[in-house]
Amino acid sequence: MLRHLKFRKNFFHKTQRRFASSGYYVLLPQIPPDTFSTSETNELLNTTKVPSSFKIESKKFRDAIGLLSLNFESNVWKVEMMLKDPTYSRLKLLSDLDSSELDYAVAITTVVHIIENLPAFDKLLKRADQARNWKYKSGPIYYAVKELLADNPRNIQLQHHVHMGKVNGVELTPKALHVVEKLYADISSDLGKFNENISSANAAFKHLIADETHLGDMSITDVTAIAKDKSNPKRGPWVLNLNKQCYNAFMENSPVQALRWNLWQAYHQRASDRNRNNSVLLENVRGCRRRIAKTLGYRNNAELSLETKLAGNVHNVKSMIATLLVKCMPQQKKEHERLQEFATSQGFESTLKPWDVQYWRKKEREHLFGLQDLTFPYEETLASLLKFTSTLFPIEYEKVSDTHYRIHDKSTLVGQFVLDPFRTATKFPGMYTIRNKLFTTLIANFEPPIHGKQSCLTPQELTLLFEYFGHLLQKCFAPNDESIPVDFKIPGHFLTYWLGNKNFVESYLGLKDERLNNFLKSRLHFAATDVCHELYLSDLGLELDLSEEFWHDLVKKMWPTYSATELDKNKHLCSSILVHYGSQYYGDLWSRMLAADCYRAFVELREPKDLAVDGSRFYKSLLDGRDSSQPSERFRSFRGRDPSPDAFIWSIGQSCKFGRPIPGSCKCGTEKEPICGSDLEDYKNLCEFKCAQDCNPSLVKFKGLLYFKSLHDVLKKSGTLKRSECLRLVQDQSWTGQKLLNHCHRVNTEDNASSTEPK
Repeated sequence: MLRHLKFRKNFFHKTQRRFASSGYYVLLPQIPPDTFSTSETNELLNTTKVPSSFKIESKKFRDAIGLLSLNFESNVWKVEMMLKDPTYSRLKLLSDLDSSELDYAVAITTVVHIIENLPAFDKLLKRADQARNWKYKSGPIYYAVKELLADNPRNIQLQHHVHMGKVNGVELTPKALHVVEKLYADISSDLGKFNENISSANAAFKHLIADETHLGDMSITDVTAIAKDKSNPKRGPWVLNLNKQCYNAFMENSPVQALRWNLWQAYHQRASDRNRNNSVLLENVRGCRRRIAKTLGYRNNAELSLETKLAGNVHNVKSMIATLLVKCMPQQKKEHERLQEFATSQGFESTLKPWDVQYWRKKEREHLFGLQDLTFPYEETLASLLKFTSTLFPIEYEKVSDTHYRIHDKSTLVGQFVLDPFRTATKFPGMYTIRNKLFTTLIANFEPPIHGKQSCLTPQELTLLFEYFGHLLQKCFAPNDESIPVDFKIPGHFLTYWLGNKNFVESYLGLKDERLNNFLKSRLHFAATDVCHELYLSDLGLELDLSEEFWHDLVKKMWPTYSATELDKNKHLCSSILVHYGSQYYGDLWSRMLAADCYRAFVELREPKDLAVDGSRFYKSLLDGRDSSQPSERFRSFRGRDPSPDAFIWSIGQSCKFGRPIPGSCKCGTEKEPICGSDLEDYKNLCEFKCAQDCNPSLVKFKGLLYFKSLHDVLKKSGTLKRSECLRLVQDQSWTGQKLLNHCHRVNTEDNASSTEPK
């Protein structure tokens, strides 16, 4: 036996020595057992056909993700080899790195994961993400794309690739790259533990309710969800948990303050005790992000996060937050004073606490507007939504089945979508839009039709349907996900603003008279308070990336600025999604601001026929995926200027003067007032033009467009360029300030007509 063991030891020793001279080892990846799956045997490999059902064997997901991940990684290596060939056309680089087949499989896997709640799919999706990220870690590809970007500096896909390559550390030394990769791994691990702690805290809390009156006015759906005997939900007992749906339903409806207090404390203290403490993990994630940003050459993680966003930089986001806060904070105080007065009039004898606000908000809303029984039939509402969007935009819908639709622009197929609208026992709560190259899926959790009774939507669900249908349209038309920054999700919020339009609600949703007016007013109930809370989270998300202060100190310092109520000592960030979003949390609020500005353009119309004209312009500028322009340019092409917060302020019931933009700054560092903050490129060009003579030009406002005093002087001398013509150039041809300036000089040179000063 010893002789045999000695022989095997020498055998492996000789083998190792024999291959050592080659300088490297070749490690063959594990190949899925069903390597030769085809589109006929596996639906996830057929990227030309929308699946008739998402009931697919789990084995097919594993095989498809494994095979397509390997194929994509090997394709990246193949492209690296082709780059060494001097005859290779680098213009084909992005198309050769196409990951649409893998993206298709990932999208369907994500959809099934949401519908069926399959934990095993988490590993599959993580494996696919690693494969898709592989192209950004390639040095040869990164520098080739960087050369292409130098020739095409406005190309969004090239910009995104270079940014992702830089974030993945392609430009770093091997030692620094190793440090960054270790920090990324630590962040992933800590965020995983962060989520696990919240899940454990949710599972640990149970509170038994034996008295049905303690449930208040909870809907039968919510009561069924917490009933022990779901076949007879009214019988009881009922078990409260920390699921968000259960939490909100109970906090809004239970008349027992002590029970609300208990649930509020448990919900906001999740993962903050000694055994499950997310505070340390939160600080670890912040520290790792800070180190990564500095290693990559950024001052902080906020600067890194906003580099490719529409807002552009921290200053612009802060300006937006400050502008909205000035208008909303006074109104928030009035809303809370009014709520306290209402609660007192109803017999409430103490000061409102955080666990009282949701309950009394609902009571006041019902008292003022009386819309407790207002619902909207799902099928009719969806039909109205399809009819309205096909009237507003130059598109038509083709119904393939009850859940599958095709979208046509004239005779061209431009998109497809699949609906999965109804709640099931396994489906994740919330709403989702999942995109792939072939179609987009909208997943919702509406009450399903039962016993011949049709599905009906509450006013809150109605708003969600409009918002996510807008997101769905944007994703259907988008060439890729990179073309939709987090602060450019305009169409979804744009559609929700029509729910505040009297003519639309009357024509498409069928509400009349007093019920119609109450519905419109109810949409503004506590609007300023909700906006202030979003402003608080947006600013806090920025400060978590900007500051090194302990998170709790930041909360205590910032809360009074944004809230009319006192901060409870037990309200923690240990279970907040803010740690995942950080500086990017502002994106939804920024998108709402842009959407309100776009909606205002339709409200300003005087002729009904102009609705379709402006709808067509909106579609071509902000929806059509064939437009590869920068998001900021696309917004300007529709509005004729940079965005203004005034329409958003107006949309939440506050008075304002239109055309007042967000403050910004010149390239030279001199603060200029006013200037919008979405994309300052054109303003910087104008500023540099003027800075050659004078670094402090005076600005004049002209129908929302800002330009310099020198331009105003040119207009005075140019009799042919009248106010109406200037406005037409800006709105219809989307002329930038620099182009308009050049046009004015040309008109002034060619025509010596009498002076006409614009008003």
